[in-house]
Amino acid sequence: MFYRLLISICVLWISTGAGAQIRVVSYNSAQFNGDANAMADVLQAASDDDSHGFAVPVSIFLFQEVDEAELTTLQNVVGAGYTMATFTDQNDSSWGGAQAMFYNASQFVENTALHEDIFTGAGRHADRWALNITGYSGKRIYVYSMHLKAATGSSNQETRRQGAENVRDDIMTLPTGSHIIMVGDMNFYSSNEPGYIWFTNPGDGQLIDPLGNGGWGGGSNTLKHTQSPLLNQDGGLIGGGLDDRFDFQFLSPSLLDGGGFDLINGTYRSLGNDGN
Repeated sequence: MFYRLLISICVLWISTGAGAQIRVVSYNSAQFNGDANAMADVLQAASDDDSHGFAVPVSIFLFQEVDEAELTTLQNVVGAGYTMATFTDQNDSSWGGAQAMFYNASQFVENTALHEDIFTGAGRHADRWALNITGYSGKRIYVYSMHLKAATGSSNQETRRQGAENVRDDIMTLPTGSHIIMVGDMNFYSSNEPGYIWFTNPGDGQLIDPLGNGGWGGGSNTLKHTQSPLLNQDGGLIGGGLDDRFDFQFLSPSLLDGGGFDLINGTYRSLGNDGN
């Protein structure tokens, strides 16, 4: 595999009007430690994947661990059909990498005035973007991406929790009922982690894990795992095999309430992970 993480995918459905599907892909690009042609093949596979019944071109690509110097290469890999959203780098490239989003300009218009950077600890920032959905009056989706501090230990867990608190505080500033998808390499080792709990606890700003709040360790949960496709560490990329779930896509309750703009059941998955 090219990078250390599998792609995570979800597909949203707008049932009003002509109807539309929005395929959202999240990928830790690991500061582009790999071959651009191989990455282009992987991203194309994200559009071509019909393992859950249908294929639909990716609408939104989100990347973690992005170095500003690699943006042109990343744009070329994603393709000319995608527009880069607001990009900011508050020295993140020197730490855990910045966040980048590319979107299908035929489906969305970015509201750049609503972009925000949110400090998540360890010299890193989450990004929040706002996309107005073309052809649907008043339909907007807020998209967050982040790369939280890695490693075990109570200190690292607390850094992740503080980052989660800052992001949820930002969510609470949005209008009630906002449509939100939050993705990233969050490095949660279990659903008992304080940061995971901070995101999913009931109340204002709550987010939903589409796979439920249960555990993800062990062979019975292999379909949930996202890291690492490599068995052995290579070229600065982590090894260890596909036995962890560090990468997530959380959704606001408004994308799961049957109100006409919702996650299509069963479409949230790790591309290339067949459970074996």
